[in-house]
Amino acid sequence: MAEPGIFQLFKEYELLRPITVVVTSAGDEFEASFFDANLYGSGDSEEEAISDLKVAIVGAFERLSALEDEKLGPAMVKQKQVLAALIRKGEQ
Repeated sequence: MAEPGIFQLFKEYELLRPITVVVTSAGDEFEASFFDANLYGSGDSEEEAISDLKVAIVGAFERLSALEDEKLGPAMVKQKQVLAALIRKGEQ
């Protein structure tokens, strides 16, 4: 079985390389984890959890891109660097 992954985001965001995610189940819910950026999504199915994770990834990318590194703590700077290496925002 192939590892779950994210191969594209939303149309205005270019994913520079696929993101490997870990999906786990806990009862009736699934959690998708992107450990490199410390981001998570959840849902009633694997697909919903991965979709929620995509929203979390884009949201974090947008928030962190708008801030200068000096205003962020070390963990947030690392998260920003990981996301910046993976995502490019296209022209709209």
